[in-house]
Amino acid sequence: GNHAVKKTLLTQSLAIQEREFGRDHRNTSGTLTDLGVALADLGETEEAVTTLQRSLHCKQDAPEHEIAETLTGLGQALVAAGDAAKAKEMLSRAVSIKEAWFGRTHVEVASSLVQLASACGALGDKARKRMLLERALRLQVRGFGRNS
Repeated sequence: GNHAVKKTLLTQSLAIQEREFGRDHRNTSGTLTDLGVALADLGETEEAVTTLQRSLHCKQDAPEHEIAETLTGLGQALVAAGDAAKAKEMLSRAVSIKEAWFGRTHVEVASSLVQLASACGALGDKARKRMLLERALRLQVRGFGRNS
């Protein structure tokens, strides 16, 4: 999609939410996560990491699976920013949360596995990267079907 347009719309939405609820209110956290991912997609990794860290701060009392989504985005941004070790830590936590929340074989776990594989690959662990990607693929095929 058009990430620049997405960034503009999310920035406008965030401004409205901050005015209504306050800067660090949990109601801003979803928009912050989406904005952080959009920034990462645009290559604005430093701002993406900062935005996703802020979202994580706002989600302190959120359900675990919501925290896992932000951790996944943060991990993706950290890999792009060159901090694969920190990304692996965040993504491992996201996978653990999703496995506990949804179950080890649920398709929701797959997106975090793919990002964890990316971090492992960036750290030179090609065998673990392959294993994680194969597992993610199995979950996606199981969840969506082979031809999806």
